[in-house]
Amino acid sequence: MYLKRLYSHPDPAKIDPATAKVRGVQIKSAPSIKHFSPSLIESGTAEGWLSTIKGQFIFHGEDGDVIYKVNRGPGYYCCHCGLKLPGVPGDGIDKNPERPGHVASAHPGIASPDPANPAGYRGIAYYDCSKVEG
Repeated sequence: MYLKRLYSHPDPAKIDPATAKVRGVQIKSAPSIKHFSPSLIESGTAEGWLSTIKGQFIFHGEDGDVIYKVNRGPGYYCCHCGLKLPGVPGDGIDKNPERPGHVASAHPGIASPDPANPAGYRGIAYYDCSKVEG
């Protein structure tokens, strides 16, 4: 997604983004599938151009709203069945033995379907979203 922040300032040539107040955004492009960082969601909500409701992110653009459905949030997921597992990326495997335990008990002896994640689970640090059309 390509966004352009719009600032409230009488002289646009003299805007200091560090101190200027954001009055909204212009949505330049909005792909059908997108990964959003938690920091973008937090800043958009704080600046008032993004709302979250019922598992959706609503980007309030100057020319209208764009809505994304949240398919998965940050966390760990089983590569076999897609089940959300305990913990958040970066917490360390020793703090959450349930992750390898789930794979061993629910999918014994089955190789991971994801070669990049041979342990059978993957961690994501973003919101996996799909655009709501219409």
